[in-house]
Amino acid sequence: MLYLKASACIEAPVDQVWAVLADLERISEWSEAVVSASCPGPLSRGVAAERECVLSNDLCIKERIVAWEEGRYLRYEGFNIPLMARASNCWSVAGHGDKTLLTTESEMVLKGGWPAGCWSHCCIGPPGGWRGKRWRGLSIWLNRGGLIGGVFPSCLRCLGFVSVGGDIVLTHWPVKKAPFDSALHYCLLAFIAMAGLAYINFLPGVVNALAGEIGFSEAEAGQIVAFNGYGGLVGSTVAIFLVRRVHWQTALFVLLAALTFIDISTVGMSAVRMDTVGMDGFSAMLAWRFLAGTVGGLCVGIAFSVLARLNNPERAFGLLLLVQFAIGSLVIYSLPALEARLGAYAVFYMMASFALLACAFLLFIPALPAGGESTQAFLALSGQLANKGLLLLAILCYPCAASAIWAYVGLIGLGAGFSAEAVSSSIALTGMLGLIGAMLPVIIGNRFGRLFWLVGGIALSIIAALMLSISPLTQALYIASMALLFFSWPAVQSYLLAVTAEMDASGQLSTMAAVAASLGLASGPLLASGLLDQGDFSVMLYASGWIFLLSFFLLVRPVQAYEKG
Repeated sequence: MLYLKASACIEAPVDQVWAVLADLERISEWSEAVVSASCPGPLSRGVAAERECVLSNDLCIKERIVAWEEGRYLRYEGFNIPLMARASNCWSVAGHGDKTLLTTESEMVLKGGWPAGCWSHCCIGPPGGWRGKRWRGLSIWLNRGGLIGGVFPSCLRCLGFVSVGGDIVLTHWPVKKAPFDSALHYCLLAFIAMAGLAYINFLPGVVNALAGEIGFSEAEAGQIVAFNGYGGLVGSTVAIFLVRRVHWQTALFVLLAALTFIDISTVGMSAVRMDTVGMDGFSAMLAWRFLAGTVGGLCVGIAFSVLARLNNPERAFGLLLLVQFAIGSLVIYSLPALEARLGAYAVFYMMASFALLACAFLLFIPALPAGGESTQAFLALSGQLANKGLLLLAILCYPCAASAIWAYVGLIGLGAGFSAEAVSSSIALTGMLGLIGAMLPVIIGNRFGRLFWLVGGIALSIIAALMLSISPLTQALYIASMALLFFSWPAVQSYLLAVTAEMDASGQLSTMAAVAASLGLASGPLLASGLLDQGDFSVMLYASGWIFLLSFFLLVRPVQAYEKG
């Protein structure tokens, strides 16, 4: 059984708070989770009254009042709740001068025990919705309705579970939320969105580790990271159908916790023996990293839908790319020292650390405003299917070419005769230019039009691919080519994702864009591994240049149509 209890102070007299609670059909006015509510029977107050609530995920829950003391408390039982054998909830009020202490207590008996309960929290949350949202909504409703003055107090607590006597009891954690739409809010969400597929940010380090002391060949290393990417594709695809059905914060917390475990346990995969589990270390690593990618792709897909619902998509996706390149540069620069201390699997320990840190950051994220118009906004664009398809193809092609180069840029430097330290330092330092490229959309926004910046970024990417193919490759050419690529990559990606966010406010098109980007990121290393010729990277680099050019032709029409519209 789950027992949840929490309370909050409402700046309104107790009779006014009770009047709102007792009006059963008006719950949708102050609860974000409830779209509509009605009392179909003859009673709308008191014991035996029944209420039907349609939630934001289209689930319909029936509730029956089982206890009612006028002016003090009401208790109801819920029915038709997935994975719940029984659920009840009690709201009580107590006056303290001109303020009210509002308390909620829930009891839930789960079908299938605690594992089923974890998933039910992701899908629908506790009966009656998440308490913090309801309190805030109730207080704002009272203030906006003109009943009282004042500002809603910052007394809400972030809720956490502890185990008491076999039951799960909710306690209070004094965590202050980041202000909605603030710079901190955007940065925390950017880090969370990055953590799901964090390995992409330091992909050369992953490939070098796999093809180095871990013991796989260069081609096998490319296939392993490709399988990780294809897992990301599967996860992002599934996320398209989940973004409107899950409580995004809880789902992300569970997924990121699972990803932390998977990344840490990767250490043992290469040691798997054929005679013990029926597969060798390479096959086991492929399967395990595919699983990691699937979980990470779910995280990214859900997080992208959240970023798309923010007020400034250029800022949101620009900061995402900024965080990605900052983390990538920092990790690649630190990897030699980390591997000396932690061994060849240090890069996987870093992935686990980022996932765990993202779990902690989730506690500071405020709730998003309801997006009731999202479905209509998306359907309104149904006449632009061709443009949306071309845009998604461009979002697929560009990261495919970029990740093909990114996966092997370390080996390209080593093949040119540079030392491992020089390669790591060059990648890390030039990767810092990615911070400038990521800041372009944040600072400049839509000035001069998005197409202007997209054309310039793709042109620089093509030049970077051609410069890396020059033989002999000098260190100056190596650094200059990486600088061009790392500057243009985040800017192009940010502007493309911003277009998808503004075309569909629900975030569903942005989740599709995450699928397309995941497919491109996964296909790049696999494409590159198939084009390698005994240390000759020129064919792969030429192919990347042509794919960059293809992405330009794909994006011109949809971006022009959107800017004219």
